[in-house]
Amino acid sequence: MAVLSRLARPRVLPFLLYGLSLVLLLIASRLTGPSFEELGRLANVDATGAVVKGIAGSGLGALSDARAQTVYRGFDARGTGFILLAAWSKLSLGRVGIVDPLTASRLPWLLLLAAAPLSLWSLLARRFGPLLAGFGALLLLLTPRWLHAAATASDAALLGTTWLGAFALAFRARQSRQHR
Repeated sequence: MAVLSRLARPRVLPFLLYGLSLVLLLIASRLTGPSFEELGRLANVDATGAVVKGIAGSGLGALSDARAQTVYRGFDARGTGFILLAAWSKLSLGRVGIVDPLTASRLPWLLLLAAAPLSLWSLLARRFGPLLAGFGALLLLLTPRWLHAAATASDAALLGTTWLGAFALAFRARQSRQHR
């Protein structure tokens, strides 16, 4: 019981929860093939590999040269920054073998999606206590549909994570104003 009380400290549990979320998402991503929804994004990541190699060869000026602009025109409405990070991740972490190339292509989105259980914990911790809030966050993390959507970095999981994070920040800000 003493171990649980040490883990329940507000400064320790969020880091453990985020780390556990990230590890589980990396494992699930490794075991999950590409979904139809992400094929366009993966094609953009592959095309952006030339831009990342250009940055490595000639510096940040490669972000705005004609070849990069041609690559950017092929993008849909997704964020260019995330796609550049995904291409870098695939070319570096994927080639070294730290993670497989598909998971490396998803890594920027997985880092964001791992914050969803943390946001839920933040919403629940003050009212129900840190351990029960942690249990609720683990339930979200271990829900098969959410885990699969997050492992493939689906738009629905990204939107849900963004809304949950914004709601958690707004709720915490409102609570801190009330306690002044």
